[in-house]
Amino acid sequence: DKRFFEGLPSPSGAALVAGTVWLASEYSLSGFWGFVITFTVTAAAGALMVSNFHYYSARDINMGRHIPFPYLLLIPAFFMLVSVDPPIVLFCMFVGYGISGPAVTTWLKLRGRKERGPGKREAA
Repeated sequence: DKRFFEGLPSPSGAALVAGTVWLASEYSLSGFWGFVITFTVTAAAGALMVSNFHYYSARDINMGRHIPFPYLLLIPAFFMLVSVDPPIVLFCMFVGYGISGPAVTTWLKLRGRKERGPGKREAA
């Protein structure tokens, strides 16, 4: 299914690690706790990259069709949000995407869809 990646895509994993380093540098997080947090995020990103969790790929977005005006307002709103505090906002976005795979899988299992993942369709 083209709508999903299996495992965390490597650019997203790199963004997660780079966001952690940027956040640690911005807030002078160093020493033992800086090492522990950076190591934990890096190990988690590596584990998610080789996992079987499904991550949304956004390949099915068709930019050739008409886009409603309210959706166009989301673009400047996104830039305004990031400009508030770039290290924190971007890090939260990277972490949000990183945990979206396990969160969606857990949600589907709790709802009883064990055999149907986000990329699987029912047989006709």
